Amino acid sequence: AFFHSYSLDEAMDYVADSCPYPAVIKADYLAAGKGVIIVQNQAEAEDALLQLLANSSESSPKGVVIEEFLQGWEVSLFAVTDAVDYVTTLFSQDHKQLLDGDRGPNTGGMGAFAPVWEAEPWRSQIHQEIVEPILKAMREEGCPFAGFLYCGLMITSAGAKVVEFNCRLGDPEAQALLPLLDTDFYELCIAIIQDRVGSLNLQWKDETCVAVILASDGYPGSYEKGMPITISSPLYNRVYYAGVAQEDGTLITSGGRVLCVSALGKDREAARHAAYNDINKINFANKRFRRDIAQRNNKL
Repeated sequence: AFFHSYSLDEAMDYVADSCPYPAVIKADYLAAGKGVIIVQNQAEAEDALLQLLANSSESSPKGVVIEEFLQGWEVSLFAVTDAVDYVTTLFSQDHKQLLDGDRGPNTGGMGAFAPVWEAEPWRSQIHQEIVEPILKAMREEGCPFAGFLYCGLMITSAGAKVVEFNCRLGDPEAQALLPLLDTDFYELCIAIIQDRVGSLNLQWKDETCVAVILASDGYPGSYEKGMPITISSPLYNRVYYAGVAQEDGTLITSGGRVLCVSALGKDREAARHAAYNDINKINFANKRFRRDIAQRNNKL
């Protein structure tokens, strides 16, 4: 990181005098996946700081981290670990920005797909230079981690770089990964608890999964709730509810990201076709979704 502070004044001085642009400003607190803003200049940086440090106080301080802007393409890899041994999943790719073509504000994720075969040449480097060192460091600091370690990565011309770590599966990456998992998820969790992850051999379907989010209009900002959800004809794929409630027997929207449709196919295009077929059958007022999930050109 270039800079870290809990002080708005210090951060404002830094973006005025020392910050190289473009830069990435991140909330140093839980922000529901919406605490990252890419800025191109001082004016944008100042706006981002005002947004991220709003309502900060002595009793509830908020901080920001300012980091290098990485040029490349993002991918997610999950390490399943008992704190000593680990295995990694297929690569998946989230689509964080609201609009087609990776435009608009960052969200918690508007869709994902797996596997991402383009990332396989970097798997060994990621294991040796990222996963193993972070697990070792946590053990050495007396805070060994067991569970699902989310490695958010950027593939650059200089190799894989860390964007973020989380101690969980991703949303919507999990909705693209888990339908492909042929190993019993229960057995995977028990192996973590019983310190025998080293004996795991994860098995995967030879298919692609595409997961598409349906969101409320206005998300990731303010949005209306209580919109009735209708389904025009039978659905043929998995639907994961998120911002959904029930009122007098009718499904209604209750959150920003309303639901996710996950579909399997022999390849990306087949999985996309299946997912969007069902997306088009689900309706509520002013629904919003991206139409280009799993169509990225993952090249440097």
